[in-house]
Amino acid sequence: MTLHQFRSLNELGSAVRWGVDVQQVVEQAEAVSDTEVVVDFVVPSPRFFFLMTYRFDIGVYIVPKHIYEGVEWDVYTAFDVDEGLPVTTSPWRVVFSSPEQKIIDRRDSWWAYDQGLVDHLPEMERIIYLPFGGEDQTAQAHLTNAIDFSSGLTPATMELIIDQNPALITHSGRESPFGYVDWWPMGLFLNHEYEPWEEVNLRWAVSYYLDREQIVDVAESGAGSLFPLFIPSYPALVPFVDYVEDLLEEWNPIEYNPERADEFMIEAGFEKNGDGWWERDGEVLELEMMGAAGRQLLGPVVSEQLRRGGIDAEFSMPPDWGDLLSRGEFESGFNGHGGSVSGDPYYSLLLYQSATAAVPGAHQVNFSRWLNEEYDAIVDEMAVTSPEDTDALMDQFRRAMEIWLPELPAVMINEFYHRIPMNTTYWENWPTEDNNYVNGAFWHLTFQLVLNNLRAVQD
Repeated sequence: MTLHQFRSLNELGSAVRWGVDVQQVVEQAEAVSDTEVVVDFVVPSPRFFFLMTYRFDIGVYIVPKHIYEGVEWDVYTAFDVDEGLPVTTSPWRVVFSSPEQKIIDRRDSWWAYDQGLVDHLPEMERIIYLPFGGEDQTAQAHLTNAIDFSSGLTPATMELIIDQNPALITHSGRESPFGYVDWWPMGLFLNHEYEPWEEVNLRWAVSYYLDREQIVDVAESGAGSLFPLFIPSYPALVPFVDYVEDLLEEWNPIEYNPERADEFMIEAGFEKNGDGWWERDGEVLELEMMGAAGRQLLGPVVSEQLRRGGIDAEFSMPPDWGDLLSRGEFESGFNGHGGSVSGDPYYSLLLYQSATAAVPGAHQVNFSRWLNEEYDAIVDEMAVTSPEDTDALMDQFRRAMEIWLPELPAVMINEFYHRIPMNTTYWENWPTEDNNYVNGAFWHLTFQLVLNNLRAVQD
């Protein structure tokens, strides 16, 4: 991270990604030597270094000063294949890019190898990225060994292609669940700005109508798992969930209890009409659910369960779902929680904060549009607490859950898995649970570690 980059983000603020996050906490940055920069903060910022080191792929990227100095950061793309852009510190360079494919070649020389930091160059010489052609086409490509890896497939498809092609493996080998738990617990976000979902009774009714075990059985062929909160079941985060076990017994956000759901509907003033739909003031309760491609199995199962409970639910996958989600132009929809990954629940709690006072001027817009000032204050308190102060974090997490659980801002569904097929016909040493050097997602910045470790299969 260069001094120039700190200062540029601080000056540009909201005009560029992460500019506000830097601007609101950094007072000034000064280079005190060729290798040291001293940063003065406006407020305590114990997680600033995490943000500056990619924050699990969504933090601030390092950019080269000699290219970015003097350009307009808010419009500059740093992409021109003929001019050798983008510039990276990796052994790879982009040689061709189009909507149909992207080609990345290995460099003839790599500084890390030249300086003895690694003992070999990556063995592959060319990487070709192709668009995802859909579930069936991708499965066929795996069966014919036409591709080496792909984005995730459904558990049913994974089981099918693994049965038919002995060269295919996954993170969990050739066995269910055909992958690993991602940091992205799945939720159904009910937009509180759309009536009547600001009513907590209705949110709990929706939750109680959902049989999560059946969802996993039907939508994921049983190759899935449940976890009660919006943080992943990673070992360092489990103690926080254990610490609120008594609250989860009182307010279990993944309990299937249609009788209790009926009680909440009645408490909200609804009654079932002759067709079996919940109705209030002459209007049937309808729910429009949306989601991205990949929710094609999840959405219909949830929809059917809600319809059986008496809520007229429908599911669709609009092509612009991501934009609708970010703008809040949806009644309800499925999405994951990209928050915490280590023994610090702050980034997960931050997903439900409406505004912050600890970092003046910065705002977090949560997908549900849930507003609770007391919850916001607790997250502010956590923001200036060291991630190493576990006792304080535990206390803050519990107080936050004492608010979040009764309110149920979003309906939890299940854990999210990366199910990535990897072909061993030509390449071996893929990351697996038995060789767990990194996750296998090629869309993560850590994928270079996979490329560096793959070995050509010897005849």
